[in-house]
Amino acid sequence: MKKIVLFLTLSFVSQLTLAHEGFDFDEETKELENLNELESFVLSNPEISWLEVQSKNANLLKDVSDDTQASFLTDGRYESTLGIPPFFWGCVLGVIGILLVYIVSDNDREATKRALIGCITTFGVAAVFYLAVWLFALGTWSTF
Repeated sequence: MKKIVLFLTLSFVSQLTLAHEGFDFDEETKELENLNELESFVLSNPEISWLEVQSKNANLLKDVSDDTQASFLTDGRYESTLGIPPFFWGCVLGVIGILLVYIVSDNDREATKRALIGCITTFGVAAVFYLAVWLFALGTWSTF
């Protein structure tokens, strides 16, 4: 059991170190400088509206979007299913979620594929968890 835990720990740590893609501070700093310019302009003109900034100082908004969607949940292309990304329909509701996405999205193959990936992800995680519990139980029972 100690060997398994050691192996899993080393695998996890090696994946973390190999998955690291360097972080470019210069690029991020440039993007933040644009936001700082916009912020200082708005603070110096508190009565100004978004439309006035667009018309008078469009250069301050060149990299700014007024999109209110949560970009970390989806890329915005697959929100036709009641405002919830198809991946989560498949992940939470399984086969029923896939069927709902297929019906509501008017047979959109890409959205249905995303729901299927969500369903497969859920079953994959459940299978790994189930296997881990059984391995732990077998390791515990063998010590008696």
